[in-house]
This record gives sequence, C-alpha cells and structure tokens, in this order.
Amino acid sequence: MVPGYRGTGWVQHLDAVAVLDKPSGGGAGIGEVAVSTDDGATWTRAALGRDLGPYAFRTWSLALTPGARAIRVRASANDGSTQPTTSRWTPSGDLRNGGATTRVRPA
Repeated sequence: MVPGYRGTGWVQHLDAVAVLDKPSGGGAGIGEVAVSTDDGATWTRAALGRDLGPYAFRTWSLALTPGARAIRVRASANDGSTQPTTSRWTPSGDLRNGGATTRVRPA
C-alpha cells in the first residue's frame, strides 16, 4: 500500500498498516479529513498534519484498533465543500474526486 495511491487491481497482503494520505483542497486548502469504518454511518475526524498552503497536499492520520475492516475517507476544504461519496467527472476529466474506500487489517 503506497500513501496517496489506491491499490485498484493490486493484491495487497498486509499484517499491519499505517494510514497516511495527502488530499488537496483544490485551492481552498484542506480543513478536515473524516474517516468511517462502518460504511459511512458515522465519521471520525482524523488528525491533520501541517497546513502548507491552499494548493498543498495535507497529511492526516488516524489510529485504528486491530481487525479487518473497510475504511472510507473524505476530505472537506476550508471553503466548506466536501468530497462526494462517489466519483464524478472533474473538469480535467480524471474521475478521481470521490472519497476512497480501502480494506485494511490493522495489527
């Protein structure tokens, strides 16, 4: 598992994982990252790394208890906009703006 990249189509065998990602806020900056371990029923705020400016990526982290689960992640920008739960086409045509869901098994 590589931070900042989704493992679409890759087989990943992990016995421990540290969740680290770097969303950017599209010019407004990242104000919050929320993580759900119950398919979006509840959300927990992740701890944010240093804010390096409105166009910079921002690291986040969240400690998880042991056990297999799917984690869903969404970012909110400082202007109040929130990542959609499903991807939709962006102006650049990359279809990569939706919140990510990844299966993990923290040790």
